[in-house]
Amino acid sequence: MCLICTELKKDKLTSFEARRNLGELYTTMEKDHIHEVLKLIWNKEDQEQEEESYYHEDNKYGDTD
Repeated sequence: MCLICTELKKDKLTSFEARRNLGELYTTMEKDHIHEVLKLIWNKEDQEQEEESYYHEDNKYGDTD
């Protein structure tokens, strides 16, 4: 398992950071593993999108005071 996978699974990288890291390391990786890393990044992007939309759903009416 590579450093990108390890850090994503520990939730220590954002999807943006993971993509940047992949851009630096992809030439040293096997194609199959690149695909696995991309799957993890896509899952992380989905998670971040859900968290962002949850935050906006909570605050869509603004301050009621």
